[in-house]
Amino acid sequence: MAVLQFPGPDGARPGTLAERAGMSKQAMNRLLGSLEELGYLVRNDAPDEGRARVVRFTKRGQAVYAWAEGFRSAQSVTLPRLGEPIDRLAVPAFARTT
Repeated sequence: MAVLQFPGPDGARPGTLAERAGMSKQAMNRLLGSLEELGYLVRNDAPDEGRARVVRFTKRGQAVYAWAEGFRSAQSVTLPRLGEPIDRLAVPAFARTT
C-alpha cells in the first residue's frame, strides 16, 4: 500500500506521501481519509506551519506498519535469491529435482 512504503507516513505531509507514492495529492488525501476512518492514522495540524497537516499513526496503524515491515524484511531475504540456480539455494535434498 502506498501509504505504508518505507519510511512510513508518520510525521509526513500528505503532499510528500503523494510524491513518494507517485500519486496526485487529491488521490492521496482520499486514501488518507479512508485510512483515518478505519482508525489507522490521524491528520493533525503541523506545528508552526499554518495550515499544513501531518500524518500520524494511531496504535492500530503502528501495529500494521510494524507487521508490514516484518513482511518486507522476510521478502528481502528470500526474493532476491529466486533467480539463483537451484544448486546454490538452501533447498532440502528431498525437494531437489537434479
